[in-house]
Amino acid sequence: MKVHRFMSGGEYLKLLSGEMLYNDSRHEGWLTTSVGFCFFTEDPDDAIHWLGGVTDPEYCVTMEIDERCLKKSVGHYRNPDGGAIDKTEYSCIFYSLKTARILNVTEKYRDRAELRKMLRELGVLP
Repeated sequence: MKVHRFMSGGEYLKLLSGEMLYNDSRHEGWLTTSVGFCFFTEDPDDAIHWLGGVTDPEYCVTMEIDERCLKKSVGHYRNPDGGAIDKTEYSCIFYSLKTARILNVTEKYRDRAELRKMLRELGVLP
């Protein structure tokens, strides 16, 4: 299955090094049924509008992951046009280059990562 993930530089470097990445976060406080790492199938140019405030988009990595490794779930996000929207997403507790094949990588959303970092430093974001 072709999926996308916004990720930090640290996560990207760990992925490239061949490390098995592990995350069993239940995302408490966020309205999602996902556990661990979250992936999406929408065009990243659209998804950045509702995920930009809750992800670290230094890198956007497009990957092929066996659908059996992913759990289909629903996330509740701020709609850029007002209100809220529910989006289908996919999650997994661990992944690596053994389970994911990188198809494309872009840094075109990096400016949003810098903004998120500044907002964290100001205490606006956790």
